[in-house]
Amino acid sequence: MIIEWLGFYISIMFAMSLDNIFWIPDSPEWSQIRKNFKVFILFNREFGLPKNKEGWKYVWKNRVLEVLKHPRDIIPAVITSFILALIW
Repeated sequence: MIIEWLGFYISIMFAMSLDNIFWIPDSPEWSQIRKNFKVFILFNREFGLPKNKEGWKYVWKNRVLEVLKHPRDIIPAVITSFILALIW
């Protein structure tokens, strides 16, 4: 059960980090950091992929690490992965 919980937890945190990355174009600082991203339009919506070191640094520091270390993301992931491990 511990291994299952850990697998679910890692999967949930990955999904939450990816979700946070996709929200970058909606962030208030987008106009300042847009130059560091390759912008493309999909379904009439802007998406950005990092194209240089500054873009990757922003994604890692301001998006991925924020999810991995903030209690508002950790607590739901722990609870959800525990429930999934019990059900699975």
